[in-house]
Amino acid sequence: MTSGTDGKTSVGGAKTSPSIPVSTRHKRAGYDQEDSFQIEAASFFDLCLPVDSVWCHVPNGGKRAMTTARRLKAMGTKAGMPDNLIIYRGRAYWIELKARYGNLAESQTIAIPLIESAGSPVAIARTLEDIAAALSGWGIPLRAS
Repeated sequence: MTSGTDGKTSVGGAKTSPSIPVSTRHKRAGYDQEDSFQIEAASFFDLCLPVDSVWCHVPNGGKRAMTTARRLKAMGTKAGMPDNLIIYRGRAYWIELKARYGNLAESQTIAIPLIESAGSPVAIARTLEDIAAALSGWGIPLRAS
């Protein structure tokens, strides 16, 4: 797994041109839709994270009415925050999920380095295996795999 904040390096393979038909692209592991990946990741976190950890999804994506978007921004919603926050033994860890051919948004290329410079690691994952590898690399034991 590689994590790059430039949107050019990613888990699962090299970047491909969006103009190339899917059938001729290099096959990349992962999910076609980020929402379905998030649902599976939620189950994975619930089943596999240690009982002395907590996690939540940060639902910043999706289309919203302009009035709702303004209200959320006024309440402190920040663009570019990773999808999932895990807290384990007093430390925050972040995991950004990406669909098979998804790239980091510009706001994420700004937010992720800020989070890392504040002392919290961030991983970019395209598969459940990527999530497990990040957690293991951070020393977070899994109850199941």
